[in-house]
Amino acid sequence: KKQIKQGYRGFTRDCPSGQLSKKKFIEVYSGFFPDGDAEEFCKHVFRTFDKDNSGKIDFKEFLLAINITSGGQPKEKLDWAFQMYDIDGNGTIEKVEMVEI
Repeated sequence: KKQIKQGYRGFTRDCPSGQLSKKKFIEVYSGFFPDGDAEEFCKHVFRTFDKDNSGKIDFKEFLLAINITSGGQPKEKLDWAFQMYDIDGNGTIEKVEMVEI
C-alpha cells in the first residue's frame, strides 16, 4: 500500500493530469535510452498497456504495467511479452514482429 501511494505521488508529479501521454513517454524514454527509437517503442507500449485505447496511460494501467514487468508472476510476464511482440494481434509471433520490437 505504501509503495502504491509513493508510486502515485511520483506519477502525478510527472503527469499532473493523471494521464501519461505518448509525448511524455517519449520524452522520458529518450532520456533513459538516447539511442533507442522512442516513438516506435512508445507505439508498442501503448498498444500493450493502454487497455481502454484512450491514447494515454492512467495510473491503473501504469501500475499494472509496472507490476507485470517488474514483479509479476512468470505467466503474467510471458503473457505481457507475447502481447508486446504479437503486433498484429493474430495469436502468433512472426519473425518480422520480432525484428520490429
